Amino acid sequence: MGGMCGIVSLDHTPIDPTLLTGMIEVMRYRGVDGVFSHFTPTTAFAHFAHHTTPTAYKTPQPLVDTASGLILMIDGRLSDREVLISRLRPTEGWSDPSPSDADLILRAYLKWGRDCPQHLVGDYAFILWDARAGEMLCVRAPFGIRALHYCHKRHFFAFATDAAPLLGLPWVSREPDLLAVLKGLTATQTEDDDTGFFKDIHWLPRGHTLHLSKKGSHHTAFWAPELSPPIRYREADQYGEHLRHLLTTIIAEGVQSAQPTMGIMISGGMDSTTIAALAKPTLEANGHKLIAYNYFKQAPPTYDERPLVRLLMAEMSLETRFIEIEPYFLSLAQLAELTFAEMPSTTIMRLPTEGIEHLRSSGGKVMLAGYGGDYFFAGPALPPHLYQLLRGDLGVLGRFLRASGRRPESLPKQFLGAFVKPLLEVGLRGRKAHATLPVWIRSGSSLYSAFETHWQGRWKASRQFSPIHSLYNAVWQRSGMRDSLLLIERLYADQRLELRLPLMDQRLARFVLGIPPDQLYSFGERKAVLRRAVKGLVPEVIRTHKKVPAPDYFQPWAQRMSRQCLPLFSPSRLDQMGVVDDASVRDALNHYAKAAEPGGYFYLHWLCSAELWLRKWVKGELLVNLPGMSSRLLDTNGDVL
Repeated sequence: MGGMCGIVSLDHTPIDPTLLTGMIEVMRYRGVDGVFSHFTPTTAFAHFAHHTTPTAYKTPQPLVDTASGLILMIDGRLSDREVLISRLRPTEGWSDPSPSDADLILRAYLKWGRDCPQHLVGDYAFILWDARAGEMLCVRAPFGIRALHYCHKRHFFAFATDAAPLLGLPWVSREPDLLAVLKGLTATQTEDDDTGFFKDIHWLPRGHTLHLSKKGSHHTAFWAPELSPPIRYREADQYGEHLRHLLTTIIAEGVQSAQPTMGIMISGGMDSTTIAALAKPTLEANGHKLIAYNYFKQAPPTYDERPLVRLLMAEMSLETRFIEIEPYFLSLAQLAELTFAEMPSTTIMRLPTEGIEHLRSSGGKVMLAGYGGDYFFAGPALPPHLYQLLRGDLGVLGRFLRASGRRPESLPKQFLGAFVKPLLEVGLRGRKAHATLPVWIRSGSSLYSAFETHWQGRWKASRQFSPIHSLYNAVWQRSGMRDSLLLIERLYADQRLELRLPLMDQRLARFVLGIPPDQLYSFGERKAVLRRAVKGLVPEVIRTHKKVPAPDYFQPWAQRMSRQCLPLFSPSRLDQMGVVDDASVRDALNHYAKAAEPGGYFYLHWLCSAELWLRKWVKGELLVNLPGMSSRLLDTNGDVL
């Protein structure tokens, strides 16, 4: 846990030790339990320790194995450890029945070489330097939130969990990749794209390895959705039983902790409730405690889930703290402070410090959350029965009629929800995507042409009617998860906490992608397999509850922010660099400030975040004359002066 950074000289040019010292200072906040380094004339590595698992203390990192000449560092944790240990077949000299994750990865590499990631499960990123061969292997898990940024330029290879430490190296430019910025502004970046937002800085895509030697570097995918083997049962309940067993195993592993307390963000929905129901008894069996945190907003009532959470408190004896989120909406000054080097986008709220401080004071270092469930278990963008109907399977209509008799709604209402509404949504989304680009994008340039090609390609990709790819795209591509997961991990790391997302487990992904899609989404019922899996585990009112989409609950804040952000575009750096048209952006901000449209602020929020990112991390400007920042100046490193 924590983080890592380092520099390798590929042609044996000596490395200035002060370069690593500078990287360490930028990332020191990740070293909750200390920062440890290893120097040679041509390598410099640093590991930022954050011990949150029972075995994390066992092996100091960087792990230097003198017998093999290997140096290894891992950020994250392994799951399914017992299976891995059995495959490695402990040999003479391996007497520890519960080795550290670093030891396991080292032994996996010694046995399987560069194929070792295919045998690993977990939320991790790791690097392995083979000094004798002069080769580096960088690996990032297929699912999870551990990041790895790198720059390979001249004869140096540098890497870091965060992007900011790389910007302090003399050979790394701050020149932005404007096409990547535009993709970020429109949430159309793809997980397989290794481009960061700086031209010199890349990030390793999930499920990829990067192999580096004197001959060059290249990254290769070791996981793909097609690799999920089909899972077929005779009865629908068998899928639920399989998932129940899988969830029980994953969450039991996910709450392994060296601390007496663990937190969970709980909403009253099935995802977080399932995690809490399985995590609490496991923690208590080990003498630990689970504390739930519910972030609520009183208005509109449809967003206030406290009644459901109070039900959980009563049925599960779950200690819960309620925290109103209204005070934690960002001001423009806070938005500037939370604009990180990794990406030109940020959150709409800072983390509620009341909950963070309470968890830390209770001895906790880990927060659980149910992120991922809405994407994994809700099913592909195109409902499977529509996919089958469009392929000519008229038997779908018979199956719909048989299923409709078990539901309370009228037959016409069920038909509208199962067939008419989804088809209209897909059609409208396609027309909107295929229409002209957002009006605030500056046209008539090579940048515009390149982005237009990308925009149309994304629309065509969304039209493919393969359920497995549709589901995979829903998780990673369509939802902007590439950036949002990296961002939320960084926010928690800033608060010296580790975020764990049990529902983003690789084994769950294999299950979801392997079962028939209609087990996820069946005639208007989303999360069908999850509802079967948690029967008897979570309160019935929550298991059968269907969330009603809440109105734009942050609309008043968004209107205020629209007015505050107007000065950023008079003029903006985005306009000066040919990315946007200031007049069109100001028109959009003014329009939203006067007559907010539900959901309409997201693009505008990303625009404002990107402008602050350019000023702060590319131009190195002091962010002055912004509302709320007259006495809060930021230097070029983003630190408050």
